[in-house]
Amino acid sequence: MWKKEGKDVPWALCFGVPPAAIMASSMPIPDGVTEAGYVSAMTGRPLELVKSDTNELYVPANSEIVFEGTLSITKTGDEGPFGEMHGYVFPADTHKFPLSGLPIMDAFSPSESQVTWVALKVDTRSLRELKWTLKELQKKVGDVVFAHKAGHTIHRLVLVGEDIDVYDGKDVMWAFSTRCRPNADETFFENVRGFPLIPYMSHGTGPPNKGGKVVSDALLPAEYIFGADWVAADFENSYPEDIKAKVRGRWESLGFKSLD
Repeated sequence: MWKKEGKDVPWALCFGVPPAAIMASSMPIPDGVTEAGYVSAMTGRPLELVKSDTNELYVPANSEIVFEGTLSITKTGDEGPFGEMHGYVFPADTHKFPLSGLPIMDAFSPSESQVTWVALKVDTRSLRELKWTLKELQKKVGDVVFAHKAGHTIHRLVLVGEDIDVYDGKDVMWAFSTRCRPNADETFFENVRGFPLIPYMSHGTGPPNKGGKVVSDALLPAEYIFGADWVAADFENSYPEDIKAKVRGRWESLGFKSLD
């Protein structure tokens, strides 16, 4: 978007902000909702903001430190070196990190999995343009995630289509349990680093630090070829709008809690 404007990207990074703001900064929030508005709604009082000194961005008024600058739309450079929590910096440790090229729209780790699974929402239209097979997609995704430091604790990747809400554990489980055929729709990774704190690694049947990872493909074959060829059999999709409106209108009179 900024490239279309022909301008560098204004940027601000805040330290020492309210805890609720820290939480909101790493959470998925609805499109069109500002983080400040989300924090205000969550805490029940307005989040006080002030304008940055060098650009038009607004930041929490009680921030302890604010870094400001711009992101160039024309220049590139190496990432790193970075100082890590153990107290070391290796000056030559720089890397270029291009985009993976994977057709992934969103990702989330269902809390029900004890943060060992990550559901990945696939852009199936882009997938069909790439003309990858099931096994090609599974292998490419696993190679990227399981080889990266951020994928150390992840042991199962669940690929889902656009109709699945990756932030809803029940939705992810529905797709996984009804669309992923065990083994045939999965690719296993045994030559990657494992996370030994998971009981089936440290107290299981294999090495505690290696393997035990899998990509489970909950995309049906139709989604690779021409798109979803089904309609969910549920309240939202199985009844006419007038019937649904009548049910919603009588919901509380029938003894159920408000839908709001």
